[in-house]
Amino acid sequence: SMVLFAKKRRVSSLTLLHQTLLFANRTMEGPLAISPSEINFPPPYTNTTTNHLQLTNPTDQYVVFKVKTTAPKRYLVRPNTGCIPPRSSISTTIVSNPKEMTPNVKPKDKFQVQCVTLQYQPTEDLKDLWAKTAEELICKQRVKVNFDRAGPNFTPTLQSAVPNAEHSDEPSSLGSSPSSIPYESSLSSVSDEESALSSAETLVRVDHSRELEKLRRDVKDLTIQLQTAVNTRDRTSRELERALAQLQQEKDNSVRQRKTLEEKVNQQVQFQPKAEIKQDPNILIKFLLLSILFFLIGYAIPRL
Repeated sequence: SMVLFAKKRRVSSLTLLHQTLLFANRTMEGPLAISPSEINFPPPYTNTTTNHLQLTNPTDQYVVFKVKTTAPKRYLVRPNTGCIPPRSSISTTIVSNPKEMTPNVKPKDKFQVQCVTLQYQPTEDLKDLWAKTAEELICKQRVKVNFDRAGPNFTPTLQSAVPNAEHSDEPSSLGSSPSSIPYESSLSSVSDEESALSSAETLVRVDHSRELEKLRRDVKDLTIQLQTAVNTRDRTSRELERALAQLQQEKDNSVRQRKTLEEKVNQQVQFQPKAEIKQDPNILIKFLLLSILFFLIGYAIPRL
């Protein structure tokens, strides 16, 4: 029962938020006054260019805004989202990234400020608020972009290229939208030098982060290669040990077979019967008779 009560209470709070947003946005279209009405990124697009936008809330309600672009890798927007109290304003800085641009090729990028009006100051995370806000409750105000010439509202800063930095929550395809409400404001903005220095520091931090991430990937790749080499070495060592063991076994078998053959030959020699020499018992008598015969012949021949 407690879980069901909590779910009902959450649904009712979301419904109340939806009704509050719907009522607030229907009171006026385009609640923010954007100054200047045009930002400039002059050719040849090889230098970093800084523009400042003054977002003014002339209403008695809170306005949550978000700056979006069709090319989030080409620009750094700081801050790109926030909440503007009633009768207040905020300055946002847009810095171009020449690394992502082609020299002397005119871009076709677009900028848009999306906003939602609230009757109270939001206490939740702005990402959660944008995630559960219906599309029809979001007011979209287009910001004109001039890529043809230098205007009075831009500041050229770093001469060297800077790394790209994603700043938008998500890239979007921007179409036609209501024009911003003209509203003149004399509120102070961030100075050009401080903005350029802050932008440079931010871009350097981003560059260092990317280099660190690249080094981590390289170390990971080297670790994988080292592990592969170690595995290959171990596998080769095992195969060599098996080959040596097989060779030793064949050698032992050969020695064993030779010993067995020698033992068989020795056994055959031992068990072979010796040839007996037969002696004639009358050989002595025959020898004596032959001797006497030769003597008589030798004695008789001279007398003849």
